[in-house]
Amino acid sequence: MMSTWQTISVAAALGIDCMGVAAAIATGGPSRSMILGTSALFGAFQSGMTIVGMAGGTALASLVGPRVHLASPMILIFIGLIMIGKGIRSGNTTITIYGIAAILGASVAVSLDALGVGTALGLTGTLSITLIAVIGIVAFLLSLVGFITGMLLARFINFTETAGGILLIVLAVAMVLSM
Repeated sequence: MMSTWQTISVAAALGIDCMGVAAAIATGGPSRSMILGTSALFGAFQSGMTIVGMAGGTALASLVGPRVHLASPMILIFIGLIMIGKGIRSGNTTITIYGIAAILGASVAVSLDALGVGTALGLTGTLSITLIAVIGIVAFLLSLVGFITGMLLARFINFTETAGGILLIVLAVAMVLSM
């Protein structure tokens, strides 16, 4: 069972990524319906990919055996390092999205980290409807924040990816220290 702090940390790390993508999309001047629809899809895909990852992680846990407790923090650190690397490498970005196929593609792309996080959580047997709901809600809300403030935050888009990665690494270290 995850603590409230851990639940919020995971949700924030994944949601910050959504906020960065939403801020980049916002620089292209999306409509209100696109903002709400895309934010809802980002939240739904974050929750959905977490569920898929948890299922895969739970199945994988039986194969990994007694060292399963080490796999989860290692996966979170790996994902965190990837997010930090993407944040450092990316410059100021504008993403122009037209049509439902592009929005769905962006939703899948932004939720791949949730798949990895879900896998790490599944490995430890952390299966929580509350966590899944919090991830989706936080992703939706942070996406809205990203859209609303996109023009102002456009120059910091790479920082949001980096911040999410740092948060995942901190969570992984906390998991190791609590063992």
